[in-house]
Order: sequence, then C-alpha cells, then structure tokens
Amino acid sequence: MDITADRITDLRGRLQINQFDLETECVNQPVLYDEVGQLATDAKSCARSAKDELDYIKAFIESEVRKNPEKFGVAKVTESSVDAAVTIDQRHVDASRKYIDAQRLSDSLTVLQSAAEQRKSMIKDLVSLYIYAYYQQQQSVNMSTEQKHVENATVDEIVARRRETAKQRRESLSEDEEIPSERE
Repeated sequence: MDITADRITDLRGRLQINQFDLETECVNQPVLYDEVGQLATDAKSCARSAKDELDYIKAFIESEVRKNPEKFGVAKVTESSVDAAVTIDQRHVDASRKYIDAQRLSDSLTVLQSAAEQRKSMIKDLVSLYIYAYYQQQQSVNMSTEQKHVENATVDEIVARRRETAKQRRESLSEDEEIPSERE
C-alpha cells in the first residue's frame, strides 16, 4: 500500500464543496467516499499487520532472551528483565515505530472518511437550501403579481369576481342539493 502525505492532502482538498456546482458535487461524492474508504480499509489492514509483526518480534526476542540471557545482558531471567531486554532491542523499537506510524495513518484516514461522510450531509443540506430558496422566490414572485392585480382592481371588479366564483360553485353542485340564494 502506498498512501502518501500528498495523496491525503489531495483528498482533503477535494472535501471542499462548490456550492455553485452542486450537480457535479453530488455526482463526485460517491467516488470520493469510495476512494477514501478504500484507503482507510488498506490503512487499517496495514496497522493490523504491523501490530501482528510487533507481537511476533516481541515473542521472538523474548524467546531469544530466555535461551541466551547473557547475550542480552540479563543476569537473572525474570518477566521484568525479559520485558526490559525486549523493549530496548532495536528490532522491537523499529517494529514499534512502524506500528505507531501505521496506526497514525489509519487514524488519519478514519478521520478523513468521517469528513467525507459529513461532506455528503452538507451537500444534501445545500441542495435543500437551494430548493427552499427557489420555491420561496417563486412564491414571492406569484404573491407580488397577485398583490399588484388586487391593488389595481376596482371595487366593482372585486364584487364581479366574487359573484362569478359563487355562480361557478352553484353550477358545480349537483341538482339534488339545495343551494341557498345569495343576498346582495
């Protein structure tokens, strides 16, 4: 696995959302999430492998110390003296550093994966806000037109419209229903 700092930086840069091109952002989101997810999975696998390697090296060195304590400067073989000899052995130190680095990378990609998930939610929210603003604007335009129409209407036109609406309602009712007459 070759996960470089440049690749992680590139992925972090792709987290930014262009609110003026939401269609492209929606199309690219699954690709980004998949890419980050694959890297996070690979990094977790590497961290587990590094941990297994560290455990193996620790067990191997413990076995060597118990077989030949003088070689490691251990005068008396006890659990603490064996642990101390293992801890300072260069092979253990190298494996421990490798495991720490792999775990740090795995943690970084887990955070990046969470950020990509958050990005998905933010895109959804931005789309909702865009739709809300669009319909609010349409409603405002319709209200404006209706208000102008009402403002320009005379009292006689308003009464005539009401009478026409009432007449249409009466005509739409079935003949069996009794229709109260409107007093004027």
